Amino acid sequence: MKISKKTQYGLRALVFLAKNDFSSIRKISEKENIPYYFLEKIFTDLEKSGLVASKKGSQGGYSLKNKDIKLIDVLNALGEKISLVDCLQKNNKCFKEKECETRKIWLNLHKKQKEYFNSINLKDLI
Repeated sequence: MKISKKTQYGLRALVFLAKNDFSSIRKISEKENIPYYFLEKIFTDLEKSGLVASKKGSQGGYSLKNKDIKLIDVLNALGEKISLVDCLQKNNKCFKEKECETRKIWLNLHKKQKEYFNSINLKDLI
């Protein structure tokens, strides 16, 4: 599994918010060296998913809805595919699913990976 830049930047921005409670995208962009326009798109996804709240206006910015956000929630909010193999993705059926000798390996690894992503939350990172 390779984590996208979008998710890497999104997680860095959320950790920044966890440490600072409230901030503008401009400030996060400058402090974390993340391209501003890319960060705007990331925050649109984070807000749609309910992880952050926004305040409009000249003193506007973003804050976390809570600091108990799990890493799995960030991955999901930013569209990260956490399956290591295509056959484990929701809408992907494999014709060999029932007799596949390696499926157990991938299922077990997928389960451990999800458990790990579920075990980390933002407050653990600050």
